[in-house]
Amino acid sequence: MARAAAAALLHRTPEAASGAEDALVSDIAARARVILAREPAADPVDEASMESFPASDPPSWNGHGTPKP
Repeated sequence: MARAAAAALLHRTPEAASGAEDALVSDIAARARVILAREPAADPVDEASMESFPASDPPSWNGHGTPKP
């Protein structure tokens, strides 16, 4: 989530910026770069595991057909 917020700040459109807004956005973007530089990289194995969650848990199947009343 922090990366998405930083990306939004770094790639904003200049049309909406005033002088004070430019200074504020520049300050926030600089702080975001510092925070993102300290953020540890995601473990590729954990990331792949989280991304494949639904596929790794197949639905249960007991092979008995429709239950009788």
